[in-house]
Amino acid sequence: MLDILSADIIANETIKNVDFSTIDISNKEISDCRFYNCNFTESKFIRTHIERCSFYSCNVSNIDNAHSRLINIEFINCKVVGLSLYKCDQIVFDISFADSKILLCNFSDAKMKRAKFTNCSIEDSYFQNTYLVEASFEGSRFVNTLFSKK
Repeated sequence: MLDILSADIIANETIKNVDFSTIDISNKEISDCRFYNCNFTESKFIRTHIERCSFYSCNVSNIDNAHSRLINIEFINCKVVGLSLYKCDQIVFDISFADSKILLCNFSDAKMKRAKFTNCSIEDSYFQNTYLVEASFEGSRFVNTLFSKK
């Protein structure tokens, strides 16, 4: 299944049970894809555009998302560690999380209007100067998470 990464454009794919850990997925356009039970630990997504994609029961830990774009993304029952939105080439995000563990993430300076964090555990993360109008954190719990406005 890793041969799919040879293409610069990946669209309308359903990908299950693939270990992408430490794989370079940079300079790609990924759209309308669904990922199930995939491991992205320490993968590189540099200058990658990801749009209208869903991640189900995936491990998204310590990815390098420098200069990437994340548009209309959802994480369901995922482990998301070390995600830093400030590294992206955008400030407006349409993103949602459900039943996920979010750890050591930095959402600072992002515009996340209507973002959804449903039944998530959010730990040691930062929402400094984050625009969260109409955002929902229903059922989520926070541990050592900072919300502040500069």
